[in-house]
Amino acid sequence: MRPAAIRWMMGHMAQGTQMTASTGSPASTGASASTGARARPAPGSGRRKRVARTIVLAWVGHLFWDRRFRLSVVLFAIMVGALRGLAREGAARAVAWDAKSRARSLEQEAKKAAHHAKEAVTGG
Repeated sequence: MRPAAIRWMMGHMAQGTQMTASTGSPASTGASASTGARARPAPGSGRRKRVARTIVLAWVGHLFWDRRFRLSVVLFAIMVGALRGLAREGAARAVAWDAKSRARSLEQEAKKAAHHAKEAVTGG
């Protein structure tokens, strides 16, 4: 959304949100600070929140209509998918390497055992 449009929305939607100095003070309401009475919320605070929420929702809605934003979201999804695929492939390679390594070590241990058995039988 353009800054001029945001200023226009703020100007038209935030009318009447100003409050006088005497509306929120404990002295004007008759409550003292020592009684622990809570100050009333400002009368326009709900309207200000609603205005801010409307502006944020308008901005988010505008993002979804923007081609560059949609392109970025698609590229991000593709990147995440590719990274997940690479992670799975790397895990599969690690499992295969581990299996081959174990097979090699068992084969070497078997060769050593056979060699030691042959030396024990022949005596040399």
